[in-house]
Amino acid sequence: MQVVRFGFGCDITRAAEELVVAAAYSLDGKARGNFNGVTIVARPTTASPEALVSQWRRKMDAKDKRYQRSAKAKAAKRKWAAHEAEVQARHDELMRILPHLDFSNDVGVLAWLCEFQNPSDSMFVKGRDPLAVLAAFARHGYFPVEKVVVFDRNDRASVANVIIVQALSGLASSIGAIHQVIHYHVEDWKKRFISVH
Repeated sequence: MQVVRFGFGCDITRAAEELVVAAAYSLDGKARGNFNGVTIVARPTTASPEALVSQWRRKMDAKDKRYQRSAKAKAAKRKWAAHEAEVQARHDELMRILPHLDFSNDVGVLAWLCEFQNPSDSMFVKGRDPLAVLAAFARHGYFPVEKVVVFDRNDRASVANVIIVQALSGLASSIGAIHQVIHYHVEDWKKRFISVH
């Protein structure tokens, strides 16, 4: 039986076609290959690549059903559920804090945005309301995609303002989330402007 190794980026349809060709040129009329962890075999009775694709799908479905019943899958579901609950709780707590956030404290505002980044970016969080966050920041003079007239890269407040505006721009976008790069920018800002004793 001829063994076929599929190239990087090969899809299942192409793999099935390669197996049919390999089987036709094999001495025993058979060829096998492993596609995404599932072995498929072309035999003289295999009429078409479509039949091999169906064979692969049946085996993948059976493999998935076995996995879903496994202790490993059940543990992964419990872990994911706990993660979702944690992110939801953090989101809810941050939204409770938002009306009382001290906007005169740049460290606190940037810390709040960093904490809010993950919940803002989770599609599983219920009650996500980017507009409520934008409105709260707008009441304190912060707006997304604000044109910065004067920017001083060596000024603490100026750099903090740019980071805040970028975060709000993410919330105002169609994605409605703060980009994770905020963590890098805030850490860099702290190193440059906040004395650590």
